Amino acid sequence: MRRYTMLILLVLLSILFTGCDNSYAENDYDNDDKLTAKGDQCSKVGAVLESVKHGYSLKMKKFDGRYTLWSKSLKLDRETDVEIEMSASAGVMKLVYIDRHGNITTLAELDTADAKSTTVTSSVTMPKGRNAIKLVGYGCEDIVLKLLLPGIQ
Repeated sequence: MRRYTMLILLVLLSILFTGCDNSYAENDYDNDDKLTAKGDQCSKVGAVLESVKHGYSLKMKKFDGRYTLWSKSLKLDRETDVEIEMSASAGVMKLVYIDRHGNITTLAELDTADAKSTTVTSSVTMPKGRNAIKLVGYGCEDIVLKLLLPGIQ
């Protein structure tokens, strides 16, 4: 009985000390198959997403993974200037545009080891069909993001 109790204790301690980490997020950061996959895989704390004129505003305390911010099926080809403001106190993140063919375009990227914020305007041609914009990152803290898509709502 004592051995059984020790074995259970050892297993519980192993689980406790192993815990869960978010290393998947760093592995997924540049993995095209993961980025184009339907669905999201992320860990976020204190996320507040608000609709603003022509887009979205997002604030989060912590973020790891990939999260679809915008997705729309267009009836016609469209061109727009995507306006992005993003900042964070820690981590690495990017916004990627994914067209219906699975082509990925990085719209903006931020590594807080280099800078704490960036503002970018990217001209994007969106083909007829499903289009998406995803936030991808790891180790991100105190994120503030604004995404504007004038003419595409």
